[in-house]
Amino acid sequence: RGGTVPPGTAVPGGPGGSGSMTCSDKIAKWSAVGLQGALLSRWAGPLHLATVTVGRKFSRPHLERALCCRLQDFTPGRHPELGRIAGGRYCVRHVGAMCTAIKFDTGAIDTSAGGRNCVR
Repeated sequence: RGGTVPPGTAVPGGPGGSGSMTCSDKIAKWSAVGLQGALLSRWAGPLHLATVTVGRKFSRPHLERALCCRLQDFTPGRHPELGRIAGGRYCVRHVGAMCTAIKFDTGAIDTSAGGRNCVR
């Protein structure tokens, strides 16, 4: 459905033998190593997420597990490539989880007005 991969699904070439990452995989990685790319990490420290807002189907335990808590048993020695990411400055961070009653998937963003107006 729309290019989404259910958690735990093995995709050829991604994590665990596959090359695809789910949205929560990417956010968990960003919360540990930062949002900055390789170029910016040469001059600045990691830029970390402070909060994530979910528009519907909000479950705090599931969100915490998906975005940070599954990294609790992370061992840097098993992942030498992380030494090259963000200068080796990474750690498990708990991201603030918020919910909104607005269903983000029912509207569109009007970019001609500066990207701040929701068109329904």
